[in-house]
Amino acid sequence: MTNTTKKMTYVDALTTIEQYFQTADISEFPPKLADAINRMAELKASIEKRNSKKADAPKKPTKTQQENAALAVKVKDFLYEKGEAMACKTIADEFGVTPQKMSAILKLIPSISKESVKGVTMFSVQ
Repeated sequence: MTNTTKKMTYVDALTTIEQYFQTADISEFPPKLADAINRMAELKASIEKRNSKKADAPKKPTKTQQENAALAVKVKDFLYEKGEAMACKTIADEFGVTPQKMSAILKLIPSISKESVKGVTMFSVQ
């Protein structure tokens, strides 16, 4: 049995509470409750403001992404100079990285073509 309910965020919860209390007159509530309702509205506004800043902020590549991008250029040049298809493990050994990392780097290069030869995936530059 799978649970398909959506996880409620703080903003969703605050919106639900706000909608519930919108129908009532806040002046009829005890002062502490009215103050709490006002603070919830302020909290909701601050969370929405923070989330909008995060969504609009340009994403700076991580150190690893920068290293992989630089290595991708070198790998592309290397494969172009070799002029033949090579296995990921062979390329990884040449650059001193793991085959898993090399696989990720090869996915960054749009001009790479891959073909399977006897169960081994071979990569080459088009």
